[in-house]
Amino acid sequence: MNASNYSKTGIIAFFASVIFLFLLFSGNYFYSAVGVAFFLFFLLKFLDDLGNRIALMSLIVLLASLQWIVGPYLSYRYFPDDPIYYMIVEEAVYMDYVVPATICMSLGLYIPLSRQKVNISQLIEHIRLSILQYANLGLVLIGIGLGAKLLEGIMPASLRFIMFLLGGFQFIGVYFLLLSERKYKWMIFGLVLGILVISTIRSGLFHDLILWIGFLSMIISVFYRISYGRKIILFLAALVGIVIIQSVKGQYRQQIWYGENIVIGEDNESVFTDLVQEKIDNPSLLVSEENLENLVTRINQGWIIARVMDNVPTNEPYAEGKTVVEAVFFVLVPRFLNPAKEIGTSREYFMKFTGLQLTEETSMGISQVGEFYANYGARGGILSLFFLGLFFNVCLSKIYSISKAHPTIILWIPLIFLQVVKAETDIVTIVNHLFKASILVWITYLIAIKIFKIKI
Repeated sequence: MNASNYSKTGIIAFFASVIFLFLLFSGNYFYSAVGVAFFLFFLLKFLDDLGNRIALMSLIVLLASLQWIVGPYLSYRYFPDDPIYYMIVEEAVYMDYVVPATICMSLGLYIPLSRQKVNISQLIEHIRLSILQYANLGLVLIGIGLGAKLLEGIMPASLRFIMFLLGGFQFIGVYFLLLSERKYKWMIFGLVLGILVISTIRSGLFHDLILWIGFLSMIISVFYRISYGRKIILFLAALVGIVIIQSVKGQYRQQIWYGENIVIGEDNESVFTDLVQEKIDNPSLLVSEENLENLVTRINQGWIIARVMDNVPTNEPYAEGKTVVEAVFFVLVPRFLNPAKEIGTSREYFMKFTGLQLTEETSMGISQVGEFYANYGARGGILSLFFLGLFFNVCLSKIYSISKAHPTIILWIPLIFLQVVKAETDIVTIVNHLFKASILVWITYLIAIKIFKIKI
């Protein structure tokens, strides 16, 4: 980190400290004030990182602190009486665990490792030179991704995950394409993005859309080094877009999934467009108390974590590492050696550790911070989050190390870390995705080198 970066970090830290003191002297609980200031620090750091480096680490911490700290803080302060999503444990009990745990995860992520020696500008130039040798590679990856996405729904359950991973190739192909000199590359980019938007609207599941657009913005900002002013404008535009999506998502799903108040013959795109247009025409709806409460509920993963803290060990004993061992076993042991291998455990863990029941159609995760508490309690959970952050750090550093020989491996970071940045996912989902996506990328490079004689 050069002197300029230290200076920027110092300014951001000073601003966060001022916010902390303001919140503390305004009567907020100590760890709540620390947590909100911590979130603001990483929000500004994420904006500063955009365009200067791959902002993955700051994105991981930003989303975790948003969902684990800021959402619960707003719930405690402004919406404590929600009949379902209220915080069942006292603020001090919750924040005394979650804030130190989140900070420890960030410490594990930011311990200096080999990636600090990588010059991003030089790396991007090496990537560009590698891609220029293979003009059609981006189009091939986009084709593989779109084809896999079409096949995903008709594949047997055992192959759907691999199709899901292959579907992500379309976005990696876009990165390759944008660094090439191919004509009409922005038109192709718009086509891929349009397909993603349409498929998302038809399914009613918006999470992956937001994540992939976020990753696209993160990578493109490094390619084109956008100015700080433009970063702020893009961030505010994205924020407004997310608020609008969250404000219509519940009503939209009720209409397309359950047929409530839907006009016969109206397609999903029209239903969604009408709902969005209603919000745009009436901006006051976006800041209504009902909409703000709904938005806080959407970002508040803490109500689930609080349920875990209330239920364990009072009604359910500590798992003492059982779920972590199961996650490793699930990932490493092939299905033919374990025919009874389960496909997922989020729903089961949720019901077991929160004490709540879910319908057959509903699946929720207890998050990494909730799962570590269920295993080891508060102190063990805090320590475990540090090692989880360190694990992500080592994985990312390994990718940067590989990039010295294969610079384009950097472009695969969004696919490899897709589940890592989701603050609501459990350990098995994270480790399974990270491991299998890494294997798939390794196989892809092996095929390119051994069969097609392509070194990228």
